[in-house]
Amino acid sequence: MVKFFKINYLYFFLVPLILNFLVNLYENNVSFKNFQIYDLSSSILIFLFLYSVGYCLKLIFKNMTVTFGIISYLFSFFILESLALFFYSNINLHNIFWITNLIWIAFYLVAKGDKKLLMMPIALYLFMIYLNNYFIDSMSINLNIEGDVKDVFFTNTLSIYETSYKESILNSPLPGYPQFMSYIDALIFKISFGLQEYSYIASTSLVFFWLNLLLFSESINNKKIRIFIIALFTLLIINSVWLQFLFTSSLMSERMAGYFLAGILFTLFNTRNKSFHEISIIFFVLSFLYVTKQFFSIMVPILFVIFLFTKSFRKGSAFLLSSLLLKEISYSTYFSGVPKDLHIRQIDIIDTIEDFFLLRDLQFENIFIIFQNLIIDIPMTYFLILVLCICLYLYKKNKSSFELNLYVFLSVANLLLILGLYISVWRGMELESPIRYIYSFLAIYFLLFSKSLERLLEP
Repeated sequence: MVKFFKINYLYFFLVPLILNFLVNLYENNVSFKNFQIYDLSSSILIFLFLYSVGYCLKLIFKNMTVTFGIISYLFSFFILESLALFFYSNINLHNIFWITNLIWIAFYLVAKGDKKLLMMPIALYLFMIYLNNYFIDSMSINLNIEGDVKDVFFTNTLSIYETSYKESILNSPLPGYPQFMSYIDALIFKISFGLQEYSYIASTSLVFFWLNLLLFSESINNKKIRIFIIALFTLLIINSVWLQFLFTSSLMSERMAGYFLAGILFTLFNTRNKSFHEISIIFFVLSFLYVTKQFFSIMVPILFVIFLFTKSFRKGSAFLLSSLLLKEISYSTYFSGVPKDLHIRQIDIIDTIEDFFLLRDLQFENIFIIFQNLIIDIPMTYFLILVLCICLYLYKKNKSSFELNLYVFLSVANLLLILGLYISVWRGMELESPIRYIYSFLAIYFLLFSKSLERLLEP
């Protein structure tokens, strides 16, 4: 028994989550309405297509990952449309979809990729489109369209899909609200269903469950830790209706932002001795997190400063400013006259800084309320405690690394920004929303946890 525990001790940390799931199941507190068979099947088809594309790109860029290939593929449509608008104002997602795919195919062939392998994503795309449209009436359509989803995300995604990205920005009900994530949602619907009119289909969100599992599979070398992390992530999702809503069955952008950040950063650290060319590509793609959402936008300039003063990454760090530069030029040209940075416009920055220095008009009690709301989700609280404990133990053993320190720094910075915002500028706002901003870093927490486990098990 002792020997069995020593070999499989990691899996014992899953026992509280399994028991919690069984209790919820017994008390009928678990909902699987977001895991209908047609939604699951459709999400797997979308995942397989994206995986095939990412795999083809990985064969060209040897030191990259399938996850980075998928992220680069998704980002490329937005990047090309943003550049095309300088020359042609009537471009839309439907045009850019075919243009971008043709460019990728041409690039793959020029790069001397396996021509036979190229048939895999093409065949999967045709198979996916056929089955998705054949069974669409059996899928979850326009699920959870309420609150911020109805007022912001669904409205923006619909506008981008049925008119264009440019028109959506020009006629936004919230001028200056970032629409990059809505663009990706519109794109995924275009890829997976290709219809003329937009509807929110749950599988276009549920696909990020499989994408996160791929991320963990690629980022973890130890097989035992890999299985443990995948099981842990799955148990967290099925134990919480709130996590299911955020990460598998709504248009909320939390499921994407953290995945993109984690997927790009782990690719950066995945192999040693990356060339300047490879680092520049990674930083260029990473820069587009600047146009995602609050807090993630702030992380990009912070990362620029960190990598600028890190010898091994300094030469490519300038590419982290690419998206910022593109945004500023676009708002001076084809978006001229449109106010930008909605949330920053709402803040009196000088007055807020003075509030912090003078400790005035700050509601510190909001911090306690936020943490009280956080610990209501017992499984997630259990996981965060595990992450905290292993980090402290890692530092005690002097086994940390630059990569792990960066994940810790970003997680703490995100938390401090959230708390700072809700004790000052948004002190009168409802205090449930901060939880989803904390949860948006879920993929980063898992990277930190898994990489810490690997470091501790190193000889």
